[in-house]
Amino acid sequence: MATVFLTGATGFVGGAILARLLSDARVEQVVLLVRSRDSDHADERVIEALGRFDVRSPGAGRVVVVRGSLNELVLPREILGRLTHVVHAAAHTSFRSVRTARETNVEGTRSLARALVGAAKLERFLFVGTAYRLGVVDVGLVQEDMRSSDQHVAEYTRTKAEAEVLLEESSRLPLVIARPSIVVGHTRLGVKPSASLFWYYRALAKAGISPFSDVQRRDIVPVDWAAEASVHLLLKRSLARVRYHISAGEGSSETWAVIRNRFAELGQASPAHERVQVAALSGHPAWTVAGFQPWTVGAIAECARFSQLPYGAFSNERILAEGVEPPPRFTTYIETCLASSDRTVDEQARDDV
Repeated sequence: MATVFLTGATGFVGGAILARLLSDARVEQVVLLVRSRDSDHADERVIEALGRFDVRSPGAGRVVVVRGSLNELVLPREILGRLTHVVHAAAHTSFRSVRTARETNVEGTRSLARALVGAAKLERFLFVGTAYRLGVVDVGLVQEDMRSSDQHVAEYTRTKAEAEVLLEESSRLPLVIARPSIVVGHTRLGVKPSASLFWYYRALAKAGISPFSDVQRRDIVPVDWAAEASVHLLLKRSLARVRYHISAGEGSSETWAVIRNRFAELGQASPAHERVQVAALSGHPAWTVAGFQPWTVGAIAECARFSQLPYGAFSNERILAEGVEPPPRFTTYIETCLASSDRTVDEQARDDV
């Protein structure tokens, strides 16, 4: 039976992983690192995180909370001695921050690695990174072992790439790296857990402008599938590789034209479409016509920087070879996401701003 230490449980991907772990009979207990004012606040944050994924009662003793932060982490000796698995899903995902991204994503990871020294029963350390750690590289389909660039479009991806190198070169942890691509929505719950990045594609379709050509692919996966794949990598006895994309790949990624047309079929897209260069995107009059707030337009411009990367899909052959089923295409659950959208685009954008 596994005792799992999980960081990032109150986030979108981390929360989905927590829900998946609690549904697994192989997991005896999940220990959570939670930032909080006090014990009651910590419990409230965990209950809220579970509630977003319709988990009402985790069962007596199955969840233990350790209050604290990554950068000052000291695990109680009793817990450290019982840990068999670790999932490091905590991250600062803002595209704008530099200092905080580095403190959390690099130094926080370094602190966690140090805190796990002495975990004698540890069988696997799953680091949840990002497929975009590759940076600016002129390639069509991204493979896991490609060397990352020094040039990035966001500090988030740069620091996640650095954290990977830190773990691979400086720690003796039983490391496996999971790299999600673009995580959007949930196949059953839609955007109830979070509207993260769904609002972006919804806004582009509604306004009738985008930074994409019709043939550019978007590698989008639902959070429940990403959690399933991550837990599979965590608990499978033997793995063939160290690095894995948690991605749609060539088989399930879709072009912007296909995605936009699906929004149109559901009555959620402008009949016109114009491709706009990223530099001119924020000043386009279509945003005023659509009625979006300035903070939403600013966030769209930040997200659009990723459209400048030459690649649009990440190979998922490795994760499929480990026995994980292919992910559903985004267009198969867009309707579910829209049906659960009880907020405006501007309100949903707050999930990422």
